[in-house]
Amino acid sequence: MEQIRLSPDDRYLAALSQDWQVGVWDFQTGRLLQVFEAPVGLWADNAALAFSSDGRRACVSCRGAVLRDVARGQEIRHWDLPPGLVNQLAFHATGKLLLFRAETEAMRRSPDSCPPCEKS
Repeated sequence: MEQIRLSPDDRYLAALSQDWQVGVWDFQTGRLLQVFEAPVGLWADNAALAFSSDGRRACVSCRGAVLRDVARGQEIRHWDLPPGLVNQLAFHATGKLLLFRAETEAMRRSPDSCPPCEKS
């Protein structure tokens, strides 16, 4: 696993794998609840994964971010993003999603100069 997060209420555990799959488990029972595709990026270890306090979580990678409802497994919102090297996510106390991205000047000028984001 490349990214592992525990929800603030200790109810859910989410993990992002190197092959861009996200698993969500019930932390108390160990039961797997959801598996879904994450937006494919350059490197899964530079992607971000975060829980909000109300049961939603977001997964971010090189070229996209997805906000999902954990309990239902449904996508709430999707953002297309230019390539980035490092992503960090956090939820503000108001529930707003905060995203920090590091990218190079070359990536800003020509997103196609970044290595292809392909699922391995």
